[in-house]
Amino acid sequence: MSYVYSGTLTQTINNKKITLSEGQLIILDTNVAHSIEATGENDIIINCLMRRSYYDSHLIHRLAGNNLLSEFFVNAVYKSQEQSKYLIFPSERSSKVRHFMTELICEYYSSNICSEEAMNSYLGLLFTELLRLYKDTKYMNETGSGKRTANMADILHYMEMNYQTASLTSAAEHFHFHPNYLSKIIKDYFGHSFIKVIQDIRMKKACLLLKNTDLKIVEVSEHVGYKNIRFFYKNFGEHFQMSPAEFRSVHRNN
Repeated sequence: MSYVYSGTLTQTINNKKITLSEGQLIILDTNVAHSIEATGENDIIINCLMRRSYYDSHLIHRLAGNNLLSEFFVNAVYKSQEQSKYLIFPSERSSKVRHFMTELICEYYSSNICSEEAMNSYLGLLFTELLRLYKDTKYMNETGSGKRTANMADILHYMEMNYQTASLTSAAEHFHFHPNYLSKIIKDYFGHSFIKVIQDIRMKKACLLLKNTDLKIVEVSEHVGYKNIRFFYKNFGEHFQMSPAEFRSVHRNN
């Protein structure tokens, strides 16, 4: 994500030269071929690189229901090898975008108490403002056919919120899909089955509980949706190559 704080930014994306003016913002998908031309004395560009894990754990579920960014980020996280997209926002007149970007940078360099949480909050506000600019957005899609079926961010959000009890059948009923169709699109996007995605979510929740609470392991297992403690131990070991007790010990010591 690049924001032109002052001056201009000229870059070549997918062999196409694009120049952004002061206040404009661009978001590039992962693995998009691009290069930036030399900047001038008065050009100030704020460049933010975000790991896929940030989108996965912090951002995608917040954007559920907003097709533009949620679809873009789900593709960036789960299908980047097939994408070649970027988004340009007409934010040159938005004082809010400028304010949020400025505060974001200040928090990054201050290393003050709760700076990470503050940055997450400012990013959430930033993307909210960008969504409000949606109607003026230039949506660049160099490879896709334009076909849209299910909003994968909504599906992921549903799984995140119902990971303890969700089944393929209940999820399909919620979205008015046939279970076979839902199974196929999840496999296409995430590269894993429905149950594997649910198990991954459960493991993430279990890790948080093991690191940050004193719940007994059997209570952690029940809390994340496992009725069979042996099945929980088996899945946890396959994910982390250690037992829940060993995981807790390692992270508590660290």
